[in-house]
Amino acid sequence: MNTESAALPFADAIPPEIMADLEAVAAGRKPDPGLTRRVRERAEKSRAEIFRRNGLLDIAVPLIRGIRDEE
Repeated sequence: MNTESAALPFADAIPPEIMADLEAVAAGRKPDPGLTRRVRERAEKSRAEIFRRNGLLDIAVPLIRGIRDEE
C-alpha cells in the first residue's frame, strides 16, 4: 500500500485489489474493461446485499415531494 492510501482513514480495512481499483478511478485514468467489470460486479453485489437486508429503500421520491409540497 502506498503512503497516500495509508493516510486515508480505514485504508487498511480496504482490500488491496479494491484500493488499487479505487486509486485507478480516482487518478482519472481511462479505465480498462477489466476495471469497469470489477467495479460493476462489486457494485451489483453491494446493491443486492442491501436490498436483501433492507428491502426496497424508497427514500428520494418522498423527500423530494415533501420539499416540493412545502413551498
